[in-house]
Amino acid sequence: MKKLLSILSGLAFAVTLFCSCGGGSGSKSDPEAAKNAYLQGRTAATELLQQCTTQGEIRDRLLELRARRYDYQMASGDGAAQSFEDGIRDYLKESGDTLYRTLFE
Repeated sequence: MKKLLSILSGLAFAVTLFCSCGGGSGSKSDPEAAKNAYLQGRTAATELLQQCTTQGEIRDRLLELRARRYDYQMASGDGAAQSFEDGIRDYLKESGDTLYRTLFE
């Protein structure tokens, strides 16, 4: 039971990573940057599912992905940042992983 509570608290923390969006520039990104960010998001989600097996690894990877989303936001605008997140979300949904439901539903 204690382990279950630990896992649930870690997942709740992960949810806040994707739900808390920073201010950002509000500028639109160009279509090529958005497409690249989307593909990078899908690749990142693939790696997340293939390489992370423990709660700690998943939490650390989600923190890394949140930082990458912020980098896209600062470098290319909100559109690219959202495309990166969309790529992650779409891949997790397509793979039927429970992490999708935890993070995005």
